[in-house]
Amino acid sequence: MSARYRTAAYLSLLLLFVLGAVYNPYRVLDSQVLRYYPNNLSKLEAQPYPFRDLIEKLTGATSQENAAGIMRSLAASLNRDALHARKVIVKFLRSGADAPTGLPFAISNNGKLESASTLRVFMLDQLVRVDSKAAAENAKEIFNSSRSVEEWTIALRNYAWGTDDSRGDP
Repeated sequence: MSARYRTAAYLSLLLLFVLGAVYNPYRVLDSQVLRYYPNNLSKLEAQPYPFRDLIEKLTGATSQENAAGIMRSLAASLNRDALHARKVIVKFLRSGADAPTGLPFAISNNGKLESASTLRVFMLDQLVRVDSKAAAENAKEIFNSSRSVEEWTIALRNYAWGTDDSRGDP
């Protein structure tokens, strides 16, 4: 990706963040669905609603530290089995489910997500870590369906990172 397109992508990110957008209401799936298996993503991948328990934990988190711990645990689970992580993340994002984390939305100077305000934003960030090309493809779906400024911000970053062959690992 040329410097001109990268600059345009980052300016778009800034514009989206400054202008704001209408957020999708948080959607939580039916509470009687199957369990979350943090240590076995192949089982998690097979479930129709794999993150139900995680969503309940985030919704019930009593502090930002508690929510941050839940997010670190999820990241560790995804890193343990990168083979299935991409499928699990894409399945979650396509489900439309979401949950607030209670954390602020923050991005560092190098474009890395410092903290995510929703589970979907966090999962978008995890997807680029697992498979930047898949994250770029998923970004196109976000552009067509999401009205969340934070999702658009991460999706634009993912698109830029996933289509820029000269950049290297995110």
